Amino acid sequence: HRNRYATLLASYAREWFGSVEPESRDADRALTGMLDEVLDQLPPDERALLTAKYEGQQTVANLASESGSTPKAVESRLARIRARLRTELLKRLRHEDLS
Repeated sequence: HRNRYATLLASYAREWFGSVEPESRDADRALTGMLDEVLDQLPPDERALLTAKYEGQQTVANLASESGSTPKAVESRLARIRARLRTELLKRLRHEDLS
């Protein structure tokens, strides 16, 4: 379970922040914990889509075919989910900085 989220976190970090590596294992664990919490708040269908895309490394075309949707619709949905995740993670990181 944790390994799956760590894989997702690494994928998101590369996409959102470039190739920034956490400076310590504690930072990595904290980020993974935050991602766990944020991902757990997603509806199951959104979690499944992210897992298929980032852990399963499925293409958007394949995801669209499986869902009976268009690639553009899947791309848009993924973008909206990632934006919500990014917003929530940044909010939590800012909160941590203030503590």
